[in-house]
Parts: sequence; structure tokens; C-alpha cells
Amino acid sequence: MRPGRRFTNWRRLLKLKPHFERFAERAASLGPPPTDATLGDCLEPGPFATWMRLLTTYAYSIPFDRAHEVPADLAVPMLRDFSTVRKWTQVPGGTYRYIERLLERFSGTVHTSAAVRGVRRTDVGVRVLLGDGSEPHFDALVFAAPPDQLLPILRDPTDQERRRFGPWRANHAHTVVHDDRGLYRRRGERYACEFDLFELPDGGGGYNALLDRLEDLPTDDEQQFGLALGLDTEIDPAHVLHVEPFHTPDYTVEALRWRPEVIATNGEGRIWHAGAWLGDGLHEGAVCSALAVSRGLGGRTL
Repeated sequence: MRPGRRFTNWRRLLKLKPHFERFAERAASLGPPPTDATLGDCLEPGPFATWMRLLTTYAYSIPFDRAHEVPADLAVPMLRDFSTVRKWTQVPGGTYRYIERLLERFSGTVHTSAAVRGVRRTDVGVRVLLGDGSEPHFDALVFAAPPDQLLPILRDPTDQERRRFGPWRANHAHTVVHDDRGLYRRRGERYACEFDLFELPDGGGGYNALLDRLEDLPTDDEQQFGLALGLDTEIDPAHVLHVEPFHTPDYTVEALRWRPEVIATNGEGRIWHAGAWLGDGLHEGAVCSALAVSRGLGGRTL
């Protein structure tokens, strides 16, 4: 980035400081969670609100046009951290390192592509109904999946489980791996970073993460690899390398209202829950929820 443009961008950011202070004041006025407030309740119209909504899209893969509906109890703490961070950290080699470390120390049997058809409880444990017709029995089940998937797979849900998990829905999204440098050139930009937020002409928005920096790939001005969400109309189809569909929790005020009860009753009926949705919705929330399950099952903790 040219020095002159860097100075201009810093000056633009400084102009947003009063907006951030008003955002913090509004958030503080909501009181301690749980509240029924959304992110939109904490924002006033303008560029700062756009920035906060784009960061929320980046964090939770919620479409930009619905980011203001994300519960304030979830979004505000994340945005405070994102807006004040001085140094970013990452898992060397990517998040698959989590799986590799687990497999290194795991002594049981790993089933892949098991096509789980259902789960039912017994007097002494839990049976998992697999696609091949087998029903292995376990002392307990750790459900590490988006919360909207529990009720469709649990054969004997209680009234309490229906109440806690009924409001959860899926947020379906996809990311695009590409090497389209035009995404920046059309905007007069040459510099790309680990995550860049884009406001689109049609009022939408999304992000692009430069994989070269995230994965320490050799820098090449002619070919750089990006991971984008919400930018399908901006990327030349000839430069699309891979499209990855996925789904996350659709964070709403109604769904999040039941999260404290899920945490308080975790392990009830031999069903445990782990996932980012039980915390900040990010990697830290996932790890902390897994440690809580480990403690509850009498295992190791940190």
C-alpha cells in the first residue's frame, strides 16, 4: 500500500472513533446478558455501522443484509475484540491441525462417512444408529455439531430438549477459493491482507481472505489465492478454483435465549454438547466448550 494511501486510511479510521464510542455506550446501556437486543440496536446508520456488520459477516458467515439481526449478546463482545486487537494469531498449518493432534492421541475407533441415522438413549447409555445398520452402544454422546441438527437426529427428545433446540435454524453459506486479482484492481487497490471487507454497489457485502498470507505461501503479484464469502458477483468465474458449501448456526435472539439453559444442563440424559455456539461463536468458544465437556466427563482439562 502506498504511504499516502495508508495515511488517508488512518485518517478515515480516526473519524470513526466517535462512532465506536457511541456504539460502546449503547452496548453498555443494554445491561448484562441475556438481553433481547440485536446488533442493529447498538448501531446508528453510517459507514461505521457498515463496518461492524461486515465484521459480523466475517465472524459468523451470516449474510450482510441480516448481520444487524445477530444478537447483541453474541456480536458486541466479538466486535469489541476485533476493533481493538493489535496482533492476530493463527494455527500454523490451518485448523486441520486440531484433527491431527486428536488422531495422534486417540486410541478408539474412528468412523468416517458413517451416515448417522439417529441416536436413542437406553437405561445405561446411548445407541448410535449408523447407515450400515449397526447400532454401537456408548456410555454417553458428545454432540459436536450445529444445534439445529440435534432434534432431527435424536429419536427420543424430551420436552425440555424440544424447547431448548426448537428455535435453532441452519445458516447455509459457501466460500469460494479463487485467484481473481481483478477483485482489487477494479478498485484501484494493489494490497490484499488476511481479511478484506467489501461493500458492494448493490448494497451487499462480503470478505476476501488472502490465503497467501494466512498460509505463508510465496508472494506472487500475478497470482494470489483468496477465500471469499458473499462476493460471487465480483469474482470472474474463470478464476474460481473451488466452492465449499457449509452451514453454521443461524444466530437469532430467540435461539440464543436458550443457550444458558443448555450450558447449565449439559450432560443431562447422557447427551453432551460442544461447539463454538456455546461460547463466542469462534474457535475460542469451541475450545472452551470442549474443555467444559471434558471436565464434566471426568477427563483432562487445562
